[in-house]
Amino acid sequence: MKPKVSIILTSYNKPDTVHLAIESVLAQKYDNWELLIMDDHSNDKTKRIIKGFLQDSRIQYFDSGIRDEDRHKTTRYATLINEALEKVSGDYISYLTDDDIYLPERLSEMTTILNNSPSYGVVYSKQLVRKIDQSGRTVYEKVRETNGILTKPQNLVDHCSVMHRASLLPLILAKYGSYWDDSPEYWHNGDAAFWARLAEWSPFYPIPKVLDICLKTPDSFQELNAFMPKELPTGLVVLSTNENTFLIDGNIRRKIDEAAFRMLKYDRKQLVKVHDPLLYQYREGAPIEKSVFSNAKLFPNYRFIKCGKSIFYTEGGCARPIESADALRRLKADLKDFILVAPEMLEDFQIGKPISRTFDQKNPIPEGKLFLYKRHFFVSGNGELKPMEAKVLRKLKYDKSLAIPLSKYEFASFPKGESLKWEVVRWKDKN
Repeated sequence: MKPKVSIILTSYNKPDTVHLAIESVLAQKYDNWELLIMDDHSNDKTKRIIKGFLQDSRIQYFDSGIRDEDRHKTTRYATLINEALEKVSGDYISYLTDDDIYLPERLSEMTTILNNSPSYGVVYSKQLVRKIDQSGRTVYEKVRETNGILTKPQNLVDHCSVMHRASLLPLILAKYGSYWDDSPEYWHNGDAAFWARLAEWSPFYPIPKVLDICLKTPDSFQELNAFMPKELPTGLVVLSTNENTFLIDGNIRRKIDEAAFRMLKYDRKQLVKVHDPLLYQYREGAPIEKSVFSNAKLFPNYRFIKCGKSIFYTEGGCARPIESADALRRLKADLKDFILVAPEMLEDFQIGKPISRTFDQKNPIPEGKLFLYKRHFFVSGNGELKPMEAKVLRKLKYDKSLAIPLSKYEFASFPKGESLKWEVVRWKDKN
């Protein structure tokens, strides 16, 4: 009897690629496998595609039912894998994601080596990494090589390129109380901590062949997370993986419907797509709909509005008058982005502090704007200037030419907040 392989596929909102991953399992030359699809409560389109494959009795489907508000609390794919490892029945364990493709000989190559080498606990292969743009075209390809027998495989091996014996799992569970470490700090490289645990009982033995293809799409978590700060600046307009649009307003997210998006003159080219664990850390606020034009209390912050000859900037639920033409020029406001409001609506706004030509504590800087001081960029929020790394600036699609220069006096007038920077926690040996 051929040993059984348990394949764990983690899935979330990848309708364009998840079928490729499943089809690649069905195309395997080795047929004694089970596939556990661990779906993290994906959108309906993704679920429909997955359910089209469930007629094969070797495929099991599990929907996590996770609430969006809880997505940031653990590294979700590690949590799903831990749940799957309690359900598997195979002799060997293999991993797959919804944007990875097994080559047809993957299972047969790996099982043959494990069958013939009883002392091997873990094997790994080369991997073809294929970056794909929004239109589906290949931008580049590279091969992630094997690096010999690895006793420290952390941060070197992708989890879609590994197969290990199920007999190692009870040893890991007994020592650590879990299989994968699903601490949220390891979102960007959650396999590294598990590799360290596996390597305590077996080195990783190389198979110098490409046996899977990793698709790096614009919606891949690694791509979405790259250069993304752990905090989103106030005033940013973002796109979720479900293609919903939100305004980040302090510690809340406000969903913008299509009609309001057009009427409020948001720029679709400036939308920043963010991964859901980051987005859903922000509690949900009142939606931004067409009705905001008849309710000043619901009107979004960080927009220029015009009534007659008067121009205002909405902030903190108020309308801040722009004091002069010089002040308006300094803000680098574009006339085409001004939103016309009726006098009766303006009357419903609470009028805030005027925005003058010079900023100081009596004349505070407008929130949600980009500023420049001595070649360093800052974004304003909560009365602070928050430094922003250059790579984060590019990721969030800020236009450097629209940054408002600050004088030494102005810069010194405002407290400095926590830097908006990209941080990836690399797994490190704690011993």
